[in-house]
Amino acid sequence: MTLKKRNRKILFSLSEAVMILLSIVVMLPFYFTLLNSLKSSGEAAMLNFAWPAHLHFDNYLTVFKEANIFRGLKNSAIVSLSSVLLLLLLASITAFIIDRRQSATTKFSYNYFVLGIIPSGFLIPTIYTLKSVGLYGTYLGLDLIYVAGGAPIAIFLLTGFIKTVPRELDESAIMDGVKVLRLFFVIILPQLKPIVATTFIFNFLGIWNDFVGPLVYLTNSKQYTIPMSVYVFNSLYNTEWEKVFSVLLISTLPVIFAYAIAQKYIVEGMTAGAVKG
Repeated sequence: MTLKKRNRKILFSLSEAVMILLSIVVMLPFYFTLLNSLKSSGEAAMLNFAWPAHLHFDNYLTVFKEANIFRGLKNSAIVSLSSVLLLLLLASITAFIIDRRQSATTKFSYNYFVLGIIPSGFLIPTIYTLKSVGLYGTYLGLDLIYVAGGAPIAIFLLTGFIKTVPRELDESAIMDGVKVLRLFFVIILPQLKPIVATTFIFNFLGIWNDFVGPLVYLTNSKQYTIPMSVYVFNSLYNTEWEKVFSVLLISTLPVIFAYAIAQKYIVEGMTAGAVKG
């Protein structure tokens, strides 16, 4: 074995060890939450990594009865899916037009949207605007807030990825008499699967875990998403840690499931969108 190959093997082994260590660090909070959710009240109050004397799966049954978990999950699913799907529809069409129509107007529009990546806060004007159009305290109002917040980075990534789709596809379809909408939805959109999945999962995770949006823009407790349900439950049962950890674990499972489905597209989509954009 040459010195170069040996050094490469050592570097690979070190990198692998670092990745394993980082994975353990990331998994520790999840393991801690799972472990303490299965303890008795007295054991959970110790907040340690000790294995429980008996596994208390009944903690989850108690949580489902007392915390309105199903309602919170349903509300989160409604808000997250409707917001992300609307965002993807509008952002993908916008990105397609920006890339295919090379004009001063589309270039200005692209720069205008990308400028929105810079964080800004206009809480009071936003609330006033929603109230003036009758959308304050509604799911649609909250959806539009999320769409506006996610549009800049979504358009940036989608526009970059669309540049990798050959224009010859457009030309061939148009010559065959395909209309623009059918061209986009039947030919172009399937080519965007990696970046669409990437944009979907990032926005879904952000919206599902968002606490401030529902707190500020929803006024009815029956509309509360899962973070708000967790917050209310924790406020009532902040000394019963086994219940707190149980509800926290339940609230994270849909996010883990969504990420597991879309993870294979994330690296591909982010790389193509960032490099080509």
